[in-house]
This record gives sequence, C-alpha cells and structure tokens, in this order.
Amino acid sequence: MLKRNLVIASVLLLPLSACVEADAPEPDEDALATLGQEVVGDCTVTLTMSPTSPQSAGTAVVGTAEATCIDGTPEYAFYRRGPDLKWSLVQAYSGDNTLDWDTTTAITGDYVIQAWARRSGQTLSYEGASPARTYTIENGNSSCYSPTFVSSPSSPQPPGTTISLTPSSTCTPGATAEYKYYVRNPANQWSVLQDWTTSPANWSTTGLATGSYRLQVWSRAVGSTATFQGSSAVATYSLSSPACTGAILYTPTPTSPRPIGTQVNISGLGTCPEGSTAEYRFWIRRPDNTWFALGAYSTTPSATWDTTGAAAGTYTLQAWVRRVGNTGTYDVASTLKSYVLQ
Repeated sequence: MLKRNLVIASVLLLPLSACVEADAPEPDEDALATLGQEVVGDCTVTLTMSPTSPQSAGTAVVGTAEATCIDGTPEYAFYRRGPDLKWSLVQAYSGDNTLDWDTTTAITGDYVIQAWARRSGQTLSYEGASPARTYTIENGNSSCYSPTFVSSPSSPQPPGTTISLTPSSTCTPGATAEYKYYVRNPANQWSVLQDWTTSPANWSTTGLATGSYRLQVWSRAVGSTATFQGSSAVATYSLSSPACTGAILYTPTPTSPRPIGTQVNISGLGTCPEGSTAEYRFWIRRPDNTWFALGAYSTTPSATWDTTGAAAGTYTLQAWVRRVGNTGTYDVASTLKSYVLQ
C-alpha cells in the first residue's frame, strides 16, 4: 500500500513524507480542493466498502471502485482521510479498482475514503471522483492529533525571558497526549526544545541572539511509538531588545554663557522599557558646525565637557539614548540645547 501525506504544510522541520511511486501524480491545489466531494466529469465513479462500517481494528476492509468513462479504459487512485482530518494518497493510479486496507494498526475513529478515476493515458489529476464514504474503526490504536499551543508571554520579548509553551490536542477516547517541542533559530537550524512529555515546556532564552525564531509542537498518544501523530502550525516568535522611547537633556551646569576653560556638566535621562537599562552618549556641535562626542556610550547619565582650548561661540548639545544590548546608533535623541562660550 502506498502512502503519502498531502496536507503537511505545518511539518517543516524534518523529512517525514512516506514513500510513493516516482510516477504517481501530484494533484494541484484545485484538485486537492475536491477531496471528499463527488465529481462527475468524463468519468463517473462509485465506491463500495466491504464489510460495512463500523468494524473493529484488524478487520480486512476492501474498497471497490467502478468507473464509467466516455471512452477508454479507466484507472483508479484511492485517498483516505483519517480521524486527524488529513488526506493521504493510499493507492496511486493503476488499473486495480480495489483498495485493500489492513486496519491492524488503524486508530480508533471515523475515516473518509474516496476513489478518483481517469482514462488510461491521461495526465489530469482526475476525471471523476466518487462520493466520499465514511468508515468507522472501533477498538483501534489511540491517537492524539491536531495539536496547538499557546506561548506566554506573547512575542516579542527580550532575550533572557522564559517562554512557556502550553499545548493541547484532540485525542481518541481514553488516550492521553504527549508532546515534543521544536525550535528553529534565526540561522534556520532546528533543535529539540523538549522531548516527549505530557507537560508544557519552558523555553529559556537566556544568552540567545535577537531575531526571529520558529516553534512547533508534535503530538502522539502516550504509549505510541509513532514518530508523531499530529503537528501544530509553525509559529514565529521574536526575541528583540525593545527600544528606549524618551531622552531628556538637562540644562548644563553651570548655565550659559561661560568663559572658555569652564568645566561643563552635561546630563540626561532616558525612558526605557521596564527591566532594561539605558546608556547615554553626549554630542556637541562646534560653532563651525562640526560635531564631536564626549566619549562612547555609557550607563552613566552624565559627562564633563572640558572647554579648555575651545573656540568662543555658540555650541549645540544633544543626548543620545539606547537600551543596553541594542547596537543601533541610538534609540531616541533629545532636543537640542545651546551653550555659549565667551
């Protein structure tokens, strides 16, 4: 029996698709949209299931398709949707109009089976599709699928924050879900954040670089040895250093005007996110319109300007503020203040 997942857009991190013949057709998006819906085109298709539903796991189930086409010889493909609501191709196109389904390892729940047909030699995805048949398997394996998760606190957060990932999933009756957590860093490298567990996961971001991360959760029933039974959508989570939003430059002391040689104290105040630290850099523009800085960034909110040897005239002062950890030129700049040396 040939199997392939058709709807695994959320499973992005590992090569999980099962085998399928190289010449098996790959339905386009329009074709996938017809799954579960009867289509009458150049071929009309019926599908019968034997024995009738419901049956216990382990029962040999046979689906028989019959197609009537406008001409030519029909060939058949069979699709099945499991309790996880995902369709898969279980038998590629061939002249065999029967589907032999070994339900030994089937999970408990409702399945939907559909037969597609086309004329031999055609390359279309289908020329007709049978009505979908619902089939219930009882006393089968347990499964937990369609997982989702909630990240708290929500994105974005600064590095150093511990992010809690709380999952949930849909399970067959009596099953308990366990989860495996993955994270992809900004360099596009996936790693296991937490191996199989029934508990939420805590993602410690201490020491991590800022940037865009990806998170995903897999699910399966406790006791299952499957690689996974369900996978969540991949969620983006940003680690960033929030910017400071305010910068004040206080009036320099002593106040202007002052003679050349005066030691001028320049100070400011930054408004930054709670839990972060501001750092400061003070700039001065000379009367000839050239700028210079009083040293590099520092968490000290003041600096001393030694005006010895300076030219007389009007100077312009400004404070730059940024959050410690940010590497930009500045987060926010203060308004300008003038200072006169005589």
